Formats: sequence, C-alpha cells, structure tokens
Amino acid sequence: MPDKAELIYFDGDSPADYRDTVTMKWQVHYEGGVSQFDYFNALQRFTAIEGMPQRRQKYVSTETLNVGVNIYALHHHGVMRDPKDAKSLWDWTVTFGPPPTGAPIAEDGGGDNNGEPDQNQNPYSGDPTQWGPEINVEYYDTEVPVTDAKCTVDLPHGDGSGGVRPSTEAGPLVNAVGQQHIDRMYRTKRIPVLVVRKNYPKLESITKQNVAFADSTNSDTYKFIGPRRMEYLLTESLGRVVDSGVSGSQNVYWPGVTKIALHKTTDIEIDNVGFQYWDDENSKIVKAVDDDGNEPSEPINLNVDGTRNAESNRLVFRDLEEKAYAGLFEVYVEPS
Repeated sequence: MPDKAELIYFDGDSPADYRDTVTMKWQVHYEGGVSQFDYFNALQRFTAIEGMPQRRQKYVSTETLNVGVNIYALHHHGVMRDPKDAKSLWDWTVTFGPPPTGAPIAEDGGGDNNGEPDQNQNPYSGDPTQWGPEINVEYYDTEVPVTDAKCTVDLPHGDGSGGVRPSTEAGPLVNAVGQQHIDRMYRTKRIPVLVVRKNYPKLESITKQNVAFADSTNSDTYKFIGPRRMEYLLTESLGRVVDSGVSGSQNVYWPGVTKIALHKTTDIEIDNVGFQYWDDENSKIVKAVDDDGNEPSEPINLNVDGTRNAESNRLVFRDLEEKAYAGLFEVYVEPS
C-alpha cells in the first residue's frame, strides 16, 4: 500500500495588507514506517504523495488553481506521532505565504502584465536577479536660496536701471529702486526621490554601479522625465540573501536600493553680473564706474562676451556628467 495523507486542519488569514497566509495540516501514514532520524526522507516522501505541496509550490485548492491567491509553501513542519511503535504516522503542517519583496506579482492570470511574469509563474522557480524592479517615491528636505520671484506690484524704478519692473516678470529680490537685498532669502524645498529596488548577482555589481553613475544626471528621457532632471545619489546593498527555491534549489543574490533625486533641472544658473567688464575698444578687462567715475554700488549686467549689457541674463553651467539612466529602472545587466 502506498503512502497516503489525510487533511485534518485548515486555517486561512486574509489581512488588510493582502498578505494572505494559509496553514494546512495532514496526517500521513507511511507504508513501512520512517526512521526517526530520517526527517528529510519523510519530507521527500510527504511531498511525493499526490496533492501534497512541495517546497515553494504555489497554493492550489482542492478544486482549481487559485489565480488570485499568490501564496507559496514557505514552511514544512513534521512531527512523528508514534516513535515507539512502527514510526509510520506523522503530522505535517505546511504554511503558505506571499513571495518575498520584489518578486513579480501580476494583476491577473493572463497576458504579459507590462513585462512582468504571469501570476501563474512561480517566482521561486526563476532567478531573483531577473525580477522586475520595484519603484517607489520618497523625499528629502533642503534649504535653497530664492533667486527669482515676482513682485505683487509694478516697480516704476525697479529694473536696476531706473526703468519699470512689471509685476508679471520674475527676477531677483530687489527694493523699489532695483537694489538687491544683502541678506539672501531661503525656502525649504522638498526634493522627490525615486527609490528603485532590485536584485543584483554580486556585491561587486552594486559597487560598479555606484562608481559608474557617481556625479551624474540623465541624458535620456524616462517616461515623462526629460534629460538633466534626475540626479543619481547612490545604490546601497541590503545584504546577502540565500533563499531556497522550488524543491530545495538555492538562490544567492544581493538586494539593492538605488535613490535618484528629481529636480526641475540639474543645470546651475548664475546671474551674469559683475563689477568688471570686457572693454572691446582697449581689448582688456576694466572696472565698471558710474557717470561720476565712481564704482557702482550694484554689479552691472554683462553680455555673454563680457561686455556691458542693459538687460539682465544668466549663464548656465553643468557640473554633472550625462549618462543614460534607462538601465537603472530595468533588470540589472552586468556591464561587458
């Protein structure tokens, strides 16, 4: 007579966070008994009985595959009931739970689901480094100087040259005669940060990524985010993970978290002003003076070539190296 099992206990829990769990217990009669020292032989024989769950197997009801229940056999616990007799009667408790963080979970049982594996595919049967990234958003606060603002009223002599500064135009913070304030004004700015979690094959892979993207900004467009709007901050390791796959296979990988700041732009802008300018007639840099021959109290506006300019303008600088960021939001590929 072959080994046979009888279901004697069932307990299911579906909490608010949808991390469902199911506990099931079977009483198993082993034909010919099992040595009390041969636990793993008993486990192997238990999972070989028709209908019994193997390690990391997806939960299956007695009638049909539960496509909407994405839980797996995570824990097997066996107890010998008759150690003094034939050693043939055992109780096996199996706990089913959700897959680890980052494992692909589809919204339904069919289709491609935006590039992620179908829910019927067991995430424990594949390579965890091939799981799709999990992307979230957090933020950090920083103090930044206010460089441009609109005045609520027109300033008849507020453009710095005695002319009108309209309330519709943004510019430096000035008084009614166009003089900038000595004390800079600051505002707390909340910087959004994209948080990308994915698995890496080696710790060295995370180190290489940090080196490759340090002091960089994006040269490409990711979804609606255009070039030079993202700034790579770092990728940190969450530590080495050794996880059992289906039927006892072993996966070793390093989960990593990449943080990328979002900005209006990563360009640096400065007012093109100074107390010196380029004199074309004498081909040299000279000090600026007012109509009375005195040094001006405020810096004068300059053109791009350094000559005097009645209109204010800004110079744009870029200190971050431009790199393609698309790969940061995809499964990690070891650089060749």
